[in-house]
Order: sequence, then C-alpha cells, then structure tokens
Amino acid sequence: MGKCKFCGEKAGFLKKKHKECELKFNEGQLKYIELIKSSILGNRDLQELSENLLSLKQSSFLNDEHHINLVTDAFDQVVSKVLEDGMLSVAEEEKITRFCDFMQLGQDIYPFYFKNLKH
Repeated sequence: MGKCKFCGEKAGFLKKKHKECELKFNEGQLKYIELIKSSILGNRDLQELSENLLSLKQSSFLNDEHHINLVTDAFDQVVSKVLEDGMLSVAEEEKITRFCDFMQLGQDIYPFYFKNLKH
C-alpha cells in the first residue's frame, strides 16, 4: 500500500496520493501567491502575511522549497504588474523594497527589474 506524497498516510493500493490532499496542495499554492501579491500591492501588514503563510504552508503540505518558489513567483508577478506602464512610482518601489526587506530577499533579486526605468 502506497503512502500519500502530501500527508504521508496510507493512500491505497497502487496510489501515491489522496485526491483531497492534492487539491489542498494545489489550492494552497494559488492562495499563497495571492496572499503575497495582495500584501505587497495593498501595503498590508507583513507580519500578518508571515503568520498567514505559515498557517497556509502547514495546511497545504507546502515545504520550504515550495515557499521559496512561490515567493519568487508572486514577486515576479507583482513586478510585472507594476512595470506594465514602463514607470515605477516611488510608492511602488517602496512597497517592493519593504517586502524584499521583510522576506530577507537579497538586493540581488530585484535591481535588474528596475534598471533603466523612470521614477
């Protein structure tokens, strides 16, 4: 009997996952990204974001690698959104910088997004 790759419990004969666990995992990833994006763009409390992400991470079978990938994906989406008009406002830059500082994303992750942009 196989074990579920998400929860670690018995999955059934020749099965590697529970459908419910896979659904939680997939929905959790989407919620994770949306929480991050809305927190950056909405200038929300980042400590609250951190607590919400930890809870979501645990309930959705997400690990540290997923966390890093999802934070990066959400960050990329936010940067793409704010750069749609080709201009980066001071407020937008402050929101992104605040998020990077809070999440301890190194200076190397975001400068290349912003070179040659007008404020």
